[in-house]
Amino acid sequence: MQKIKRILKMLSPIAVLTPCVLASISCTSRFEQEEREKLRIVTFYSNDVEKKRYKALVEIIDSYNKYVDENQSKNSELMKIEPYVLGKNHEEMISKLRLGLSNKDSSNLGNLILAYPSVAVAIAEYDMSLDFNNSTKNIYDKYTSINKNLLGLDPNKKWVLPFGRSTEIMTIDKLALAHIIKQIDQYNKKINNKSIISTENAKKINEAITQYDSNSTDEKERNFIENYWKITEQSIQKHWNSFDLSYLDDSILDSYDSLYKFSQFVSLLLNESNAQNDVYTLGFDNPISELYMQLFNESGNNWDEYFLKPDKNNSVKLDYKKILNDKTSKEHKIFKSKLSQLLNIINTGRMYTQYSNDYFNSVRIQKDHKILFAISSSRAINYYKYAPNFSLTYKQQNISYLADNGNGLKYQDNNIIWESGKYKKVVLTNDHITNNQRNKIIQFAKDAKDIQVLYNGANAFELFKKNKNDLMKVYINTEYDKKAKKMLPLTPEQIKKIDEVDLNVSDVATYKQMVEEEKKLAKNKYEIIYLIKNIEKTTENYKKLNDNETFVTTTPKYKEKSKDVRGTYFVQGPSLMAMHANQKQNKATQHFVQWLYEHKTNYDKYIATPVERFASQSEYIFPSDNFGKLYKDKHVKNNVFNDIQIENQKSDMLPFEEPVDTSSQIFREAIEVNLNLAIKDSYKKDNQLTIDQLIMNIKNKIK
Repeated sequence: MQKIKRILKMLSPIAVLTPCVLASISCTSRFEQEEREKLRIVTFYSNDVEKKRYKALVEIIDSYNKYVDENQSKNSELMKIEPYVLGKNHEEMISKLRLGLSNKDSSNLGNLILAYPSVAVAIAEYDMSLDFNNSTKNIYDKYTSINKNLLGLDPNKKWVLPFGRSTEIMTIDKLALAHIIKQIDQYNKKINNKSIISTENAKKINEAITQYDSNSTDEKERNFIENYWKITEQSIQKHWNSFDLSYLDDSILDSYDSLYKFSQFVSLLLNESNAQNDVYTLGFDNPISELYMQLFNESGNNWDEYFLKPDKNNSVKLDYKKILNDKTSKEHKIFKSKLSQLLNIINTGRMYTQYSNDYFNSVRIQKDHKILFAISSSRAINYYKYAPNFSLTYKQQNISYLADNGNGLKYQDNNIIWESGKYKKVVLTNDHITNNQRNKIIQFAKDAKDIQVLYNGANAFELFKKNKNDLMKVYINTEYDKKAKKMLPLTPEQIKKIDEVDLNVSDVATYKQMVEEEKKLAKNKYEIIYLIKNIEKTTENYKKLNDNETFVTTTPKYKEKSKDVRGTYFVQGPSLMAMHANQKQNKATQHFVQWLYEHKTNYDKYIATPVERFASQSEYIFPSDNFGKLYKDKHVKNNVFNDIQIENQKSDMLPFEEPVDTSSQIFREAIEVNLNLAIKDSYKKDNQLTIDQLIMNIKNKIK
């Protein structure tokens, strides 16, 4: 529940720091920031948080500073730039930025901010906005449309630029879907003497059923699915009239309405049939994103009809009062209606969400055939691709979900060999590990038949704490010299730190203490893993969802599909915003941004702008023709999730980014906190939330 606690802590100070929000977008006068030798790009990325993105950011900053050295004699307006890490997460960073703006204290401010678009409105609130002039010619126009929905800012200027984009992806368990529909179809044939499956628009349904019935699906797997996703004829008969079952086709996947109605129906069947408690019809990483997207689809992709509209009495504020208080308004009714759909599924106990940092991404949970429809960020590809496809147990406890791609570690011919999907087969020399750890691994591996690698995390730590004879923690150096094409050897200082941490880790009592202890390694680059032995491993993978047993598609695109409606898709990811400092720094900032988005740089095998490079190194895509070409030619990493995003990008569909004002993040998080609490308490059958109670709880959170 760490995320919920963090959000609740953040709601109060954000509200306190915006006393004049209701009166005007600007509550203090513009001021000059202190003179600095270097520009600042403010971020919460660091060697501790979002390490991959921080590394990509530092790479382009180093490249620009080299560019300044080479060109400053020709252009005296150029200034070097540095990353300025402010806070350990997005919420803490924004709180500190607001505090600095409110107090006119530039010590915690900067020239550029890497954050979500809502920050642009917060900057404008203090009259410190700086627009990007014409630095957008390489970006697809539809990816800068967010600038028209920043309340209080000139919609004809560019205040926010994409820095990398991901989307939401839906993965569908083919076998579970086929089994469920076969049961429904069988009942319909019994009472109506015909199939319920449409003959016109059921390509996915028919493909799933064909695969389920074919020899490619093992009989053990079919039996497992039928028992795990148990649906009885009596359950279908009881709930038959709760869903329009005149026919079934792929339209159940086209809109959120149809997807949610079908999911609720299946949830009722599962509960009535006493199916396993840990199977879910819907899994989300962030249900609020889907709620907002559904409401945009409901408006016919028309912002004038969207449920969040500017307040008539204050054009720089969104009208939350109408949504929450005016029960006769169209906005309240549509918000309540769509929120009710989610709550109805939540109250069946069949909706999963990653509502705290200790819970696993829904795509990863789906790998155990536990989720019918999973909706995740396209950056969740690693969970989809690398989840193990066999079973591991330790002391009769299933630990497959902790395994790092089923990778192992061997000691043979006096070599320690790390079999990793990321690094292939690596012989761990003294450049990778210390002598102390090497000796411990040799002793640990003695007489062990199989040693597996586990992800570093809270669950693995709990195993480690209770079973130290069978688990070991390893700190592997992964610093690589690209020019020399070899590992950077461990320095005496690094060896000392690793050995010290390794010694202390055995005594820590909590996961939090473990994390604090390992911060001593933050300035270096390490792969931190657990080794485990004395496990049971089976190659029977019928309880695992294989890649060919899923549909991978975009999230629902329409209110209802027709030739006259353009589809929409959700986009998210870091954005860049500028902040006024002084005349000298403002000019230098514009030069950096122009270089960032327009300067073509040779990166070994391909040519790209620095911002395109950041996106590719951070598992994002970038909305430009050049990035699309690089992706097509496989110069940047391809995967099935990003394939869909690239197709969306090229299509005439509209990317959706929600409108923002100074309170939009508070409103969003109030919904998220209360939905997550409802999910957590959904097992309380006699005391479940009603929609009116849920809306009241949201109101109370933003008072």
